[in-house]
Amino acid sequence: MREQEIRSWIKSLGAAFRTPRPPIETFALKERFEREDISGLVTLVAKSMKLDMRLRIGYVRSGGPEKASAWIMNLDTVPMFGTEAFRRWMATICIRKDFLKVAPFEAVTFAIAHELSHIVLSSTHHPLKKVEEAVDLGAMFLGYRDIFVDGAEYSIPGDFESAFKFLEESPFETMLKNVDTVIGKALATTGVLGYMSRDEYEFARDLMAKMR
Repeated sequence: MREQEIRSWIKSLGAAFRTPRPPIETFALKERFEREDISGLVTLVAKSMKLDMRLRIGYVRSGGPEKASAWIMNLDTVPMFGTEAFRRWMATICIRKDFLKVAPFEAVTFAIAHELSHIVLSSTHHPLKKVEEAVDLGAMFLGYRDIFVDGAEYSIPGDFESAFKFLEESPFETMLKNVDTVIGKALATTGVLGYMSRDEYEFARDLMAKMR
């Protein structure tokens, strides 16, 4: 576990943002998620982080950084936080449709909070703005500590329908050559988010709780 690095990153964040905020109340966030109102969920997370720029959401099937569930476009153009230019600036957050299809509330909120934390650190010119682990910690600092612990790993249910459809439609020889694919489709798997381990997120959460 990277205890020394985590302590250093949190110390740097504390110098900029003072004490960590209390854990975010999730009732309204869960309500948006359960209604499949991802736009509303993004808006609430942005509001909780005091981000008042314009927001646009793109639901994508491909493109973007490899293995990323979500990302911010045009991040290099973000103006200084709190300025009129910042309020006029348009942030575009892209979220993969395949991720939204299988991820639970905690994982989706984790991904959104991480991306909006990028905007917080970039718009304040924080020295750790390009350190992905610090971006995770920034979101935790802003109230998403429990979300990051709970959303770091999540179960992806098996797609039996897709597996059986493959079996029904494939010639026998093709099916034999792709047994691993069929099994992979049918079995549940584990999704992983973030740039630290669950143990590291728990360690960071405990450190931040002591700071309050």
